[in-house]
Amino acid sequence: MLRKLVAMFLKQSHMRSIFTVGLSLTVLISMSAIAQAEVQTKVQTKDNSPLVRQGIAAHNNSHYAEAEAIWRQILSAEPTSDVAYNNLGNALSKRGHLTEAEAAYRSAIRLAPNEAVRYYNLGNVLAEQGKMNEAIAAYQDAIRLDPSSADAYYNLGYWLKAQDQIEAAEAAYRESARLDPYNASTYYNLGAILSEQAQFAEAEVMFRRVRLLDPDNPNGYQYLGMTLSNRGRLEEAEAVFRSAIQRFPSSASFYYNLAFLLDKQGRSEESANAYQSAIRLGF
Repeated sequence: MLRKLVAMFLKQSHMRSIFTVGLSLTVLISMSAIAQAEVQTKVQTKDNSPLVRQGIAAHNNSHYAEAEAIWRQILSAEPTSDVAYNNLGNALSKRGHLTEAEAAYRSAIRLAPNEAVRYYNLGNVLAEQGKMNEAIAAYQDAIRLDPSSADAYYNLGYWLKAQDQIEAAEAAYRESARLDPYNASTYYNLGAILSEQAQFAEAEVMFRRVRLLDPDNPNGYQYLGMTLSNRGRLEEAEAVFRSAIQRFPSSASFYYNLAFLLDKQGRSEESANAYQSAIRLGF
């Protein structure tokens, strides 16, 4: 007999980072994990000179070594440019030079301590180095300076969850969702936290929002089906898994979870067929 529902390949959606013109990247944990903190990089410039434009263009085209060289050239002529230090930090971070990137962001903060974006970028590079407490403090500083930053609240929630500070993480995700109500990964992570606390009714709402905002994300279907099952609404859960199978026919976990639900309803032959499909797909 099938024993339980499974969640395959589910992860917390990732960090958001910042380069001061507005580049953004995004990333995704299961009921025991969460969509990853999103990394966006914000590029800054107060100067529209050709060299600055070249540095921004190099970064936007992923020519990070070139961008680094340009920001260093600017700093050699203008060593008090907080913007150049911020953008140098972005280039160094992209190249994986995290210690140097941290130093660049700290220099930017020393020169302009009231710019929220620098604390945000510092938080990201600290998190990448595993300096969780310092990263959390940096995101909190970013929020203090810019309370409207949904990204800072999102990343704060991500790392608070990683530190098992569940209530604080939930609060951060809720504020991120309030500020940016169209980000599916925020609802996914919030739904995962609610599910872990057996708050299945509200978790259902969150996973429905994930499916609405990001219909090509299999995690939304997976967790919505699992949540409905946990609420005893097996026919609705079955419908979700069947819909997911139509949309993602090569996903073994949807067949397995469907088999579990069918078995739970006493539909043994249908359950066996679904389970065989899961096996055939490599479950």
